[in-house]
Amino acid sequence: MKKIALWLTFAAANLIANDFTSAGSMLDATLVVPHDNSRISGARATAATNPSANFDADGFEAEFGGENGSNFGNSSGNSGANSAANSANSAANSDGFDAEFGDLEAEFQEAHTSDPLSGYNRFMTGFNDIFYNYALTPVAKGYDAVIPDPIQGAFSNFFKNLMYPVRLTNNLLQGKWQNSWDETKRFAINTTIGFAGLSDAASMHFDIPAHNEDFGQTLGHWGVGAGPHIVWPILGPSNLRDSVGMVGDFFTNPLTYAFPHTDGASTGIKAFSYFNEYSLDPEAYKKLSKDAIDLYPMLRDAYEQRRNYLIKE
Repeated sequence: MKKIALWLTFAAANLIANDFTSAGSMLDATLVVPHDNSRISGARATAATNPSANFDADGFEAEFGGENGSNFGNSSGNSGANSAANSANSAANSDGFDAEFGDLEAEFQEAHTSDPLSGYNRFMTGFNDIFYNYALTPVAKGYDAVIPDPIQGAFSNFFKNLMYPVRLTNNLLQGKWQNSWDETKRFAINTTIGFAGLSDAASMHFDIPAHNEDFGQTLGHWGVGAGPHIVWPILGPSNLRDSVGMVGDFFTNPLTYAFPHTDGASTGIKAFSYFNEYSLDPEAYKKLSKDAIDLYPMLRDAYEQRRNYLIKE
């Protein structure tokens, strides 16, 4: 029994050894290391010294070269495709950057303000700043404290209703027919139901919006440039186009023709209408200017941007 057990153990060990040898041969035959030229040379040497080895070195090289050539071709193709894609992406990004930069440049050029009178404008801005802070605002605060808000609002509505000819004329000159019709309806409603314009009944009860237009906006609508920036005493920021537009506003303003035989009455009424409007929020100028590092360019740019927005509206 011992001999039989010993023989079985020996046979099993021999079988296991043969299996490992076969597995190693199979692994060696199937293992391909890319671009290992020494393996190809070794295979050829084995075939030359041992023709019975049943190893096709040329076939192995062809397989090796074909497999790796295919991989290399795929790699080259992928590399070319990636390169082309990267080039396309770079071109697209470049076009996007150029477009974005072009828009930014156009916006910068649009925002640029002609300012040959900057010395005078700075001086006048300083003068107006003193006038607003130490004269106009304190008086407006006192007026606001004494006059009830409904009365101030009624005055404001009344003077705005009187400006109907200015708004109608400029809406018509700009070809805004619906806006012109809205303004006409507003004037009719506010003059009658709104008690001579003291109440804005058109907005409150009929939801008819106002369309404020002036001759400066009309000139801008038809392509007239802003021209040099100008700061007027008390009136504040303007430009050459809007200053010319003030002439048209003057002649279409009904207050120009009020009290023709009384010197200064028309000017006084206009001044009061502006003052009453300012008193509705006497802190507005202070809120606007308090954080300005350089007051003049801030007011200049704010004015020009606001006017450009109104013209494009």
